[in-house]
Amino acid sequence: AEILLLVPNENVNRTADKMAGVKKIVESKLKDIQVEFVKTNPQSMKIVVGFKSKQLRDKGKEKIDSCHSLESLEYHTMSGSKMLPKIYLSNVSEDILGEVDESLEGVERRNTEKAVIISKILDKNPGVVELKSAGHTLDVVYINRNESSKTISIGLKVSPAIRETILEKQGGNLYLGNTRYQVKDRYHVKS
Repeated sequence: AEILLLVPNENVNRTADKMAGVKKIVESKLKDIQVEFVKTNPQSMKIVVGFKSKQLRDKGKEKIDSCHSLESLEYHTMSGSKMLPKIYLSNVSEDILGEVDESLEGVERRNTEKAVIISKILDKNPGVVELKSAGHTLDVVYINRNESSKTISIGLKVSPAIRETILEKQGGNLYLGNTRYQVKDRYHVKS
């Protein structure tokens, strides 16, 4: 889920009644937007609102930010950070990037390569297409090249539903072009 936080302003009197009032306002403001959940945290006095997609979250934030009664209750919005699952594919032939213009450089080239990879994934993985069109996250996080073997490794950030589709329903495989690639979870370990 995409998260939106409602946080009390600094140096204000934080009460459960004030938080309950803010929650009611939020729920009424978002009644025409698909909301996954609205939760309160009595310790921090924060309210967490979950949305299915970034677009819905942005629309919800816009509606909430336009509400002047929240200002009088001394609350403001913040986008919540979240950790989406990361998966990766390795030993993918560089040939899948064949349609990328060789003259492109830097950020423009990386963005074009990422778009081509997403397009190739959506071409051959119908379960992923369905979820992506419903607003689920599918982003290329990195592309690492192995010049000696002419292959790339691709890191993807995906919604939990897309991860489940790939690992459970597709047997841990993604199809790119005419080739099946084994997908593995990517764990980031902080030291």
